[in-house]
Amino acid sequence: DQIIEEISSLNLEEQKEMLLELDPDALEKKEIVSKKKELPALLNVEKYDKIVMRLAPYPSGALHIGNARMIILNYEYIKKYNGELILFFDDTIGSPKSLRDSPKAKYVLPESYDLIKEGLEWLDIKYSKEYYKSDRLELFYEYCEKLITDNMAYVCFCSAKNFKEKYKSKKENCPHRDNPIEKNLDEWKNMLNGKYHEQEAVVRLKTGMDQKDPALRDQIIMRISEAEHPRVGNKYVVWPMLEFSWAIDDYLIGASHILRGADLIKEDFIEDFIWDHFKWKKAEFLHYGRIDFPDMKLSKTAARNNIQNGIFSGWDDPRTWSLQSLKKRGIRPEALYESLLDLGMSMSGITFSVNWLYAKNKAIIDDVSDRYFYVENPILVEIEEVPFEEYMAEPFLLPSKPERGKRI
Repeated sequence: DQIIEEISSLNLEEQKEMLLELDPDALEKKEIVSKKKELPALLNVEKYDKIVMRLAPYPSGALHIGNARMIILNYEYIKKYNGELILFFDDTIGSPKSLRDSPKAKYVLPESYDLIKEGLEWLDIKYSKEYYKSDRLELFYEYCEKLITDNMAYVCFCSAKNFKEKYKSKKENCPHRDNPIEKNLDEWKNMLNGKYHEQEAVVRLKTGMDQKDPALRDQIIMRISEAEHPRVGNKYVVWPMLEFSWAIDDYLIGASHILRGADLIKEDFIEDFIWDHFKWKKAEFLHYGRIDFPDMKLSKTAARNNIQNGIFSGWDDPRTWSLQSLKKRGIRPEALYESLLDLGMSMSGITFSVNWLYAKNKAIIDDVSDRYFYVENPILVEIEEVPFEEYMAEPFLLPSKPERGKRI
């Protein structure tokens, strides 16, 4: 305490003299070089003529801060390897018509296509091609029929509950698994022709009922939905599951590397299984761990409900944490980009504090932002017996740059 008191008693010049006696270089300005975060190298790059990766947003609302990590990681790799990035709207049907009234229902919102593109433009993400899953149903039908013809898939009439309790949990085949190929093809055509309704029939891939992971036992690859789609209406009633659609599309677009969260590793298995069967060239899989946002509630479904119920003003409402909302509140895109890129590709769970984003943003805007003040409902206060003459304060707009002028 005595030392602190002694130093505090010195004026600024005396403190500087004392510091220079201890270290003559202490007051020299040193350039701080910030090293950019490097992502781990992609695997087996030499196997591919060109690195091709894709963004696959489901258009159920605007992109939010959580979605941005996947986008930024893909884009960084594309820049690093001078590759090609494809925007692929994952607009399969979502929840069936019978469940659309549930607040938890997931479905395509027509305005989402433009909202997603706006978010990508704000982040300055460049992509070369644009595809829609809803334009490719005939392709999925073609490859599903090939799998049935090869006795690798079958039409199943078990309810989800019965299949899980009677067969999946016991590693036993359901009675439809051993139906002849011809019968499965006939039932497949019946599905396409509308003979069956939602939850009455599905197509299952013969991944094996002995799989160690129950979630991988004879996965559903096609199902019936009578819901109307905003792009194709009621033209189709049979829709692919995402894992199946990606097995087909990743091959057809020539994807070299597929980046997804660790929670979606199951999709790797389905893609690998189908690629092995068709003897197709495989892509490489990369994964990153879960990221938690304790300061914010991230749910496009919840945001949609709140917007529809008039609780939120729209997709740029700050409570959605959408990219539109970040832009509206003054967050610079490079601040979001850098703060998420700094997380890297770690498989460990990461907690992201919004204060980190705010700090990044402050560092970017601090030296270019004019300072203003605002007093709501001001009251004039007279102070008597002030011991100096009247003085008008003239603060600078930006203290570090007096040439920008004053606030008054």
